Amino acid sequence: MIQFKNMIKVISLSITGAIAGYILKLPMGILVGSFLVIAIAKISGLAVPPLQRRYKQKIQMVIGGLVGLNLQPDVAALFLKLIVPGLIATIGHILFAFLLAKLFTKLLGFNWLTAITGSIPAGMSEISNLVDEIEVDEQIVMLMHLFRVSLIILILPVFIKILL
Repeated sequence: MIQFKNMIKVISLSITGAIAGYILKLPMGILVGSFLVIAIAKISGLAVPPLQRRYKQKIQMVIGGLVGLNLQPDVAALFLKLIVPGLIATIGHILFAFLLAKLFTKLLGFNWLTAITGSIPAGMSEISNLVDEIEVDEQIVMLMHLFRVSLIILILPVFIKILL
């Protein structure tokens, strides 16, 4: 019963934040708004534990399905056309992540796994599942990714408007 009440609290706060983000016309307002409200509530003492891994995986399944619905039949040809740039970008991201992780271990004293997990290019849901499987400081990793994603969401639209 307590878990159900916690879920209702989180869903209610998420919806409230999503509506606020949409009304305020934040970049990716629904996502950013719900995230901010939940983060503020957690920092302020909301006593709701993080989702268990099985729930995260179910949410990922739904998100994966939604992304899959956007693919069109001509995607195979596009994939073949983009395989080389995709590989180059991936290798570049990974190399840069290793460089950042090295800096974080030297300058900030992070352990290697925490530093590399916090630096790799990945989505929040993927990282959330990854940290469940390895011994890292989950809060540091999630904050690093949260900071990265938040900055990209907030800054990228400004740069695009300036460049166009």
